[in-house]
Amino acid sequence: MTIDISAPRRTPSSALPSKAETPSVVRVLISRFRRQARCGCGWTGRRRLLRSLSVVDALTHAALHGCQPAVPLVDVDIGDRP
Repeated sequence: MTIDISAPRRTPSSALPSKAETPSVVRVLISRFRRQARCGCGWTGRRRLLRSLSVVDALTHAALHGCQPAVPLVDVDIGDRP
């Protein structure tokens, strides 16, 4: 199955943020035993053991609610690693 990505994407007008408000930023926070997606709009994803599932949660939320993914998406504090 192939998907044509050159076709324009139809997004409902209610899902787009208004120009007056700045879109929220969604990111994935990593701790020792928890990976969790959080957004500036107040949304918090489920706690996950796998980082990839948290990334999917974050990108799905961003696509459905008009929020922007952070760059970089995954926030890892290198100093806390053993």
